[in-house]
Formats: sequence, structure tokens, C-alpha cells
Amino acid sequence: LSRQKRSSITRSDTFFFGMSLVAVILWLVVDQPLLSVVIVSCIDILAFVPTFRKSWSRPDQETVSAYAVNSLRFSLATMAVQHYSLVTVLYPLSQAIADGAFALFLVLRRRNLANR
Repeated sequence: LSRQKRSSITRSDTFFFGMSLVAVILWLVVDQPLLSVVIVSCIDILAFVPTFRKSWSRPDQETVSAYAVNSLRFSLATMAVQHYSLVTVLYPLSQAIADGAFALFLVLRRRNLANR
């Protein structure tokens, strides 16, 4: 990595990356579907933290429509599940909520910064 890119990586970025790696290892070792889905969902939420942190100061660097479309996509995927259980809906539902909340966050943060 270039010096500039390395300087933008914070301790919290490294921490959440490490936690994601631990979660992946647990996911590979665990032989229980529900626990695996919980772990994978947590990995994705942990991976969101550096993006959220960066977007707090630079919300213009993320595309709102991409997160909104992903939220819609995961919502439709949740509704398309044939047999509803925590195992089948936890991941797409958590992604729909996270992406939708992040899109809303971006819109509100951009407005807030524009009004300053």
C-alpha cells in the first residue's frame, strides 16, 4: 500500500478487519446453520464500520443509489424465500436493513453538511 493509503487506515479499521477474520474462521469451524448465519451477518455488519466511519466526513464519496438498490434487492430476496426461518431470512434481512439505513444516513449527512 502507498504511504497515503496506509495513513488513512485507522486502528478501528484494523480491529474490525481482525474481528471479521475471526468471524470467518468461526464460521468455517462451526457446523450449525443458525450460528453460521449469525456469524456471516455479523461479518458483513463489521465490514460496514470503516465505510460508515469514512462516510461521516466524506458522504459524497459513496453512491446512495447503490445502497438503496441493494436494500431493495435484499428485501425482495427476503420476500422470495419459500420457507421462512431465522436461518433463511436473517442474512438478507440484515443486509436490507443495513443498506437501507446506510443510504438514509448518507442522505441525512449530506444535507447536514450542505446546511452548514
